[in-house]
Amino acid sequence: MEPQVSDTDPSPPESADREPRFVVAWLVFVVVATVGGALAGAVAGGSLGVGMGAAGMSMDDIQLAGQIAGVIAGLPVSYVTYRWSVQKFILRS
Repeated sequence: MEPQVSDTDPSPPESADREPRFVVAWLVFVVVATVGGALAGAVAGGSLGVGMGAAGMSMDDIQLAGQIAGVIAGLPVSYVTYRWSVQKFILRS
């Protein structure tokens, strides 16, 4: 015999009072990750660009390497910000 699903589900329903927490978490994540990622990317790309420029590399090579370094430097900022935002605003008790 299959177990029957009762109308008294013990899990809380997704209610409208939780929605602001999701919105706040998303907004904080977007702002902090964008600003932090941009700063980290600028530092990484700029540092690499200075070194490559001093070595006499072409501007096209410097731009490409700087863009790649900037994206790679911004990824950890995005991940850490995401984890922090979820833990602070969504998983709090």
